[in-house]
Amino acid sequence: GEGWHNNHHRYQSATRNGFYWWEIDLTYYVLKLLSFVGIVWNLRPVPEKVLAEGRAADAERKAGRKPAPVEERGRLPKGALDAPA
Repeated sequence: GEGWHNNHHRYQSATRNGFYWWEIDLTYYVLKLLSFVGIVWNLRPVPEKVLAEGRAADAERKAGRKPAPVEERGRLPKGALDAPA
């Protein structure tokens, strides 16, 4: 999970630091396994809003625009929660 430490700063209480499928977080997988056998519990997922904000910022970067800082972002752009094409 240390490789995705920036995600930890974006949403501190999430169990998983790899927010996207390509961000492999081995610590999360170990914790998930331990939760199946009851050793750990209360694993907190990343809220959809946080993921949508990240997707919107990625879209801004792809379009060649600098995304607004997280604190200044208002409502999500229309379609931000839609699955990528």
